[in-house]
Amino acid sequence: GELSSTPLRDCLLLKPRSTVADAYDSAKRAKLCAGELVRVEGRPARPAAGATASNTTRTLRRDDIVDRLSAVLRIQTTRKVDWQKQMRAQSGGKP
Repeated sequence: GELSSTPLRDCLLLKPRSTVADAYDSAKRAKLCAGELVRVEGRPARPAAGATASNTTRTLRRDDIVDRLSAVLRIQTTRKVDWQKQMRAQSGGKP
C-alpha cells in the first residue's frame, strides 16, 4: 500500500546526532508523552519512490541516532490510564 498522507501530530526540533533517548526526553519534557519508553519506530520523512510503509519503518534502540532514515518517530510508552491509577490508589499502592 501507499504511505499515508495524514498530517504529523507533533514536531520536535532536535540537534544533529541526537539519539532516540534524546527525542523521548524532549517529548516527555514537552508533555507529549508520559511513562517509560517501550518501543520506538522510525521512518524517513520522504520515502524513496515506490516505497511502502512496511518496508521503510524500522524499530530503533535508545542509543540509535535520529537521522534522515528515521526522521519521523513513533514513540510508545507505558503511560497508565486514569482508571489504572485509581485502582492502584484504592488498593493502597499495591500493584
